[in-house]
Amino acid sequence: MIDQINILIEINLLLIATSEGNTLKLKDFKDNQGNTLQGAKILADIMQQKELIRHCPNEEYGYELTEFGKHIAENGGWLELLKKIKKTETSLTVNDYKKSKSKTNKPIIELVIAGLILAFLSFLIASCI
Repeated sequence: MIDQINILIEINLLLIATSEGNTLKLKDFKDNQGNTLQGAKILADIMQQKELIRHCPNEEYGYELTEFGKHIAENGGWLELLKKIKKTETSLTVNDYKKSKSKTNKPIIELVIAGLILAFLSFLIASCI
């Protein structure tokens, strides 16, 4: 279902970007077959939450691209952005795993050294009393 929503975002983002004045009314939102989208208001709300579009001040049911939405439309579209994000997250996950694996032994060594220092200091204090 999320994939379907992302496809609808892609379609309508590009539709708004190519429309006159980068604006579109709810009745002009389309589904993936090119038909009028039944849940246009819901999709518009989702796109607003993602800061891709905003209400058109001059039209009650009109929406226009935000700067972010325009940037996304001009640089490959919504689905391309999601692919880039997924690729970045995947590489971050692999890198984070490698880093965490190499850091796992470090806290253990630090605890052993701290324990030895405390034992030595305790011995010194006990011998002075």
